[in-house]
Amino acid sequence: MFSLWDYYEEEETKRLVKNDLRSIEWQVLEFLKKYALGKENAISGKSLMLQFELGSTAEVRKIIKSIRTSNISNTIIGSNNNGYFIPYQDEFAESVSLMLNKTLSMIETMVAIMPSSESILHKAIGYYYKNVEKVVEGQMQIQFNGWEREIIRKYAEKYTEEKGE
Repeated sequence: MFSLWDYYEEEETKRLVKNDLRSIEWQVLEFLKKYALGKENAISGKSLMLQFELGSTAEVRKIIKSIRTSNISNTIIGSNNNGYFIPYQDEFAESVSLMLNKTLSMIETMVAIMPSSESILHKAIGYYYKNVEKVVEGQMQIQFNGWEREIIRKYAEKYTEEKGE
C-alpha cells in the first residue's frame, strides 16, 4: 500500500518462502552471520556489493531492508559508518538509536520540505505498525515453518556460542 521503493528483483533468484526472503537475501544474511558479528566487524555496502556481484550499493540497501523487515529471518542487522553487522546484545540499543535518529532526521526534512507529507507519514506509520509482528520485549516468537533455528537466533552471541568461540 505505502510502498516507497520497488523491491530488488532478479530473474535467477527464487523466493525460498512465499512472500519472504529470496536466495540472495539468505546468502547475504548467512555471510553477515559468518563475517560480521559485532560492530567491530562491520562490512561496508560496497564490499557486499562486490562480494555478491550486485550492480549498486542501493541494491545492497534493498536486500538489507528486506532481511530486516522479514518475519522469517528475525535476525537484527545493525549499521554504522563502517557498514552492516549483526550486533551483540549490548550493541543493540546503539544500533536502534542510530536507525531511529536517521529516520527522525529524514522525517524532519520531509515535513520541512513538504508540510502536507505529515498525513501521509502518519498513515504509513499506522499501516506498518498494524502489520508488524508484535512480541513483548525479551520474549521469543516461535514460528514453525521449517526455519525454526533461524527464528531463535537474534543476536550475535548465539552465533559465536554455536561456533565455540
